[in-house]
Amino acid sequence: MADKKDSLSFLMIILTILIIIQSGVVGLLVLEVLLPAKHREAAADEVFSFSGSAIRFGQDGCYWGFIADDGRWYLPLNLPDEVMLSEGQRVEVTAIPGDLSLIRTSVIPIRVIQLITPIAEQFSLIDTRWILETMQGNEPLQSIPAGVRITLIFRENGTFSGIAPANQYTGIYTHTGQVISFSGIEPTSRAGSHAWYDIEEQYLSSLRNTRLFEIRDEFLHLMDEHQRTLLTFRADGVFT
Repeated sequence: MADKKDSLSFLMIILTILIIIQSGVVGLLVLEVLLPAKHREAAADEVFSFSGSAIRFGQDGCYWGFIADDGRWYLPLNLPDEVMLSEGQRVEVTAIPGDLSLIRTSVIPIRVIQLITPIAEQFSLIDTRWILETMQGNEPLQSIPAGVRITLIFRENGTFSGIAPANQYTGIYTHTGQVISFSGIEPTSRAGSHAWYDIEEQYLSSLRNTRLFEIRDEFLHLMDEHQRTLLTFRADGVFT
């Protein structure tokens, strides 16, 4: 009986969010992952919270995890299969430590108590953190490989910065209307897997070849002079 009530509560939450999205109202998706009360009381002093982004784990990206803003990686052990997330989506998580015997890498297992995902109506080019979703190579538009995370932030002073697979990078941009150009792109550090260097160079080359941009919903499209999409980003939060 308790399981049926929990399932019904979860379904009502999802229906409520769909109504909010359709009505165009800025809202919050709040998911309560119900733990037995005795577990909450026993672990009350271990409860912690963090802000970050959702990301797919596993060789085939078959399950969800979180990257906190401080760089720590978390693996939730109790997310229901019905949870709807998207790569790079901003999240605010309240959790307790999971079974630490499961740690095999730097990923920390957790049991989620509450998951909040902001839903925004629109995003600005400037002071939004953009997460790369697709990149144009010599072939048709392709998805970024699992485990590769590339970010881009534009500042009002005409500079930009971000994280590529092997480096952090900075540079200068200018834009008038929908016309934009990038220059002075410089890496600030060298790290990461050598297998990612080619992806990074392809990405930076696409930035240098960008001449136009367009923001549609939460997506930023960077295009060449023929309006062919080179890079597609998803908005990941506003930074002021």
